Amino acid sequence: MRRWLLSPSVAVPHARYEWVLPPFARVVHSTEGWSSTRANSMGLLDDELRVPRAPVRALLLGDSYAEALQVARRDNFSSVAERRMPGLEVVNAGLSGREPLDYADWLEEFGPALAPDVVVVQVNAGDLVELARPANLARLARSRAAEPAPARSEGPPARMARRFLRGSALATAAWQRVRLVAIEWRRQPPTPFRAHRSGRARLAPDGELADPRLAAILDSLHVRLAAGSPRLLYLYLPAVDYFAPAPGYGDERAAKVWHDFAARNHVTLLDMFEPFRAEFRRTGRPLHGFSNSVLGTGHMNAAGHRLTGERLARAIAEAMR
Repeated sequence: MRRWLLSPSVAVPHARYEWVLPPFARVVHSTEGWSSTRANSMGLLDDELRVPRAPVRALLLGDSYAEALQVARRDNFSSVAERRMPGLEVVNAGLSGREPLDYADWLEEFGPALAPDVVVVQVNAGDLVELARPANLARLARSRAAEPAPARSEGPPARMARRFLRGSALATAAWQRVRLVAIEWRRQPPTPFRAHRSGRARLAPDGELADPRLAAILDSLHVRLAAGSPRLLYLYLPAVDYFAPAPGYGDERAAKVWHDFAARNHVTLLDMFEPFRAEFRRTGRPLHGFSNSVLGTGHMNAAGHRLTGERLARAIAEAMR
């Protein structure tokens, strides 16, 4: 199991980012797609920084879509972008469970040492729900670079459970499956004869997207991110309803929120919906999902990463002009 299906839980608790990967940790993933990879000396699922420094260094901040454990490292969109643009190095700081406030904190802490020429912020519909949570409003109001979060406190049962998960791939696999089922149940409890819309995003209910504070929250977050980068671009990875009569957004209202944000702040938003839809119409193959999960849902497959990496390389080249 450790070698071919799933590594034991390797993440360790962190006061600021909740969870981080230790340097050189090995990660095997098989719940969607498959990959086996190692973290670098910074605890990032990426290669070591290039020496000498690449002519163009981009920093990618994102969640599990940027982390891209579902495909081999050479096939993820940051690696594809590097191959499409000579002289480009993409430092991939994506990690599952991260959210935009974590990106701002990470950029404030590590950005000065990395000195990226371009910062790419990967976003999606679920980020809007995270930002609108009451607990995040106070967090956004202060700079966590100046005021570190208190250390996490763990009781004996939690410490014992973490030790057990770190030692057993079987226990980790069972825990992840139970957690996924619980999350799905909370989002949409099963009912008899429920219609299934495979591309419909359930992470951003309309009520939360209508929160009048959301625009101001996004604008404040952008101010923090822009302070740490001379060039900033946002990469929106949408849900796609591949199986509707006419393929469309699975998260249309969320996409509009991000487009309105980009227009207000005069920033580049690379929305992958139209490229995804055009490619699906051309090939008939969804750019999300895997044969060991559900085609058309979940994270991007290799085809989705290839297309995203190609478009991202063009956007970075345009930003460097």
